[in-house]
Amino acid sequence: MKKKGFIQHHFWLKSGAGLTLIEILVVLFIMGFIATALYYVLNAGIEGWRAGKERTDIIAQARVAMDRLTREAREATYMVAADSTGINFSAYLGETSPKVISYYYDSSEDILYRYNVTDGILSEMAKYMDSFSLYYYSKGDDDAIHSFTPTTGEYNSIWMIEIETKLKRGATGEENIVHLRSTVQPRNYPYD
Repeated sequence: MKKKGFIQHHFWLKSGAGLTLIEILVVLFIMGFIATALYYVLNAGIEGWRAGKERTDIIAQARVAMDRLTREAREATYMVAADSTGINFSAYLGETSPKVISYYYDSSEDILYRYNVTDGILSEMAKYMDSFSLYYYSKGDDDAIHSFTPTTGEYNSIWMIEIETKLKRGATGEENIVHLRSTVQPRNYPYD
């Protein structure tokens, strides 16, 4: 006897209702295309984020170096040597005896170094720098500010120091360059 009511229907029970090899291959091709497109979209986003983070880290490192150089040069009590890519000065820096500090730029490695001459400690302050320049100014007889290059004996004539650096925006040395500039007027300096 035949039951009346709902009859369960399964498509695979019907003859000839299965999937063909071509249909399976088309579905796999479409899924592979979508997966590849998603990979490239996500990978581009991740690479953009990494490049942005790297740029941010490099700029932050350079700003910390510039701030430290500015802060320490402001406390200078005596200038030992000065030129366009480096500066040596003596400063107390929160201690009872002065320390001789040297900042210099190595253009072959694109690194700004800080050397504590008194304690013999060399520190790498900032990497991936495109250039680093120091400009010196003095007050003339007319009380105007004049740019000059200090020579031996003229270090006590320094009234103001301008620090300028250019950073490559990334370890790959991309064309975009970030400029950082700071001006320092030593507070404890015995002007001639």
